Amino acid sequence: MIGHSSVNRARLKNLGINVDNAFCTIVLSSLDGQPISRSGRMLLTAGARVANTGMIWNDTRTALTTWGGAPSLIEPITGSIVLQKLAPAIEVQAIPLDGAGRAIGEPIPAAGTEDKWAVPLGKPATTWYEVTVRRAGTR
Repeated sequence: MIGHSSVNRARLKNLGINVDNAFCTIVLSSLDGQPISRSGRMLLTAGARVANTGMIWNDTRTALTTWGGAPSLIEPITGSIVLQKLAPAIEVQAIPLDGAGRAIGEPIPAAGTEDKWAVPLGKPATTWYEVTVRRAGTR
């Protein structure tokens, strides 16, 4: 999603996006083989600009003159996503993950009802979240 407003919005069948970034890519993938509407476990990938420390572009920004190095600098996505039209859910949460897929911090509870669940993004800063959906009769 690319835009230049202060808040960028997009709506898909099961995912709504409201972010502050001028440029980002957001992908929601089922991890349990179910469609998003019935999935109990998903991976949310939210990426924006990334650069190496000390990286330098040429004057026309068509090639790098210096690749730079570690650490990589990552612009966090801030705002929220809305999961919608899910099979009736009683709880939705997002677990922020590090680059190795380990939890970094506490699960972030989504606010909502059984039809729409808003998940805030940006704190902690990460590019990956494990999203879990609990439905009546499941643990």
